[in-house]
Amino acid sequence: MLADLECSFVEVGHSERRRDHGETDEVVALKVRQVIRHDMTPIICVGELEPTSNASALDHVLRQARAGLKLVPEADRHRVVIAYEPVWAIGEGAVPADPEQIGAVHRGLHELGARVIYGGSVDPFTAGPILAQDGVDGLFGLSSSVVRRISFSNFRLLCFRLIVILVSFHRCSLVLIE
Repeated sequence: MLADLECSFVEVGHSERRRDHGETDEVVALKVRQVIRHDMTPIICVGELEPTSNASALDHVLRQARAGLKLVPEADRHRVVIAYEPVWAIGEGAVPADPEQIGAVHRGLHELGARVIYGGSVDPFTAGPILAQDGVDGLFGLSSSVVRRISFSNFRLLCFRLIVILVSFHRCSLVLIE
């Protein structure tokens, strides 16, 4: 059905689906496989529930991401995007994770062969420092009001990235991928 609508990207394993609908890592893996079978790009959402150390955060999200990728052949992993979305850093008014932690987690996730984007809260002041981190391939879930307020110096960082707009009935989300 989504392929018939010419969707390019499908978000899988969002924290609200995991929490509210009991979506397990096994279900996420099955969905990821189906998305790829239908020539779309899965965006696997991973993230820890509470603030923690870099090592603990990386351990948690690597476990989630590996589980989501377990049915994806190694040769197809480049077709997958992993969105690091620390649950405690999502939502209006939430504070994003520390840029250094974001970079550390992203560098660790890159070992899986997928592109990695940050999906926690981002504002015009934090976008630049987050995008400047090695391993951060882009941002996910920016509201249009944030995009309009990004400063010129931060916008220059965005100019080096491919911008893909995903539209849903409620919001417009951006995925920025190198």
